[in-house]
Amino acid sequence: MEAIQLAGRRVIGFGLGDQPDACTAWPFQGLFGYVVELPVLKAEDEQTDQYMKSLNAALAPCAAMRDVDKVGWQALLTKWNTLHAAIQDLLANPRLVGAWQGYEVAAAEYMCRISAIRVQSDMYQKIGATQCDPKLVPNAPPPPEPPHKRDAGTSELTSTIKTVAVAVAVTAGVVYIIPLVGRLLPARAR
Repeated sequence: MEAIQLAGRRVIGFGLGDQPDACTAWPFQGLFGYVVELPVLKAEDEQTDQYMKSLNAALAPCAAMRDVDKVGWQALLTKWNTLHAAIQDLLANPRLVGAWQGYEVAAAEYMCRISAIRVQSDMYQKIGATQCDPKLVPNAPPPPEPPHKRDAGTSELTSTIKTVAVAVAVTAGVVYIIPLVGRLLPARAR
């Protein structure tokens, strides 16, 4: 949740801005963590976008809805539109996030954020079903599938360990051995 601030001061009781973001990927998540394939993210993004549009069409004209709920819904819809644009950008241009964080890790982070928005939007769906015309309010689609844990098999883990060992050996060679050889060779030429 975001911390709420008024005039530069944090409002107590509204948000948990000091807590870490549960959806942010950690450095080795691509190796040992949760991942989502891009087609799964694309399908969930399309389903959630359609749901948010239908829900907005039902909630926007609702006169019986409280003002605070209308403002909250508009804030959530804005948050969704921002997330939807970021997901569309990732789907159009898949890219690496870090050393062991491929696009599947970014997709898992976005899937986590979709789940968080869906929990909030389902609350507004219930509000709309009770305070607005229930015939206009769409049914909530099933919740998104959670990201799956990457199966780090022994061959993948062995390959990663070999890659790290080679990188360390090459770095050590460049930093220590080559300068040492460079000092020894001119001494022999005399």
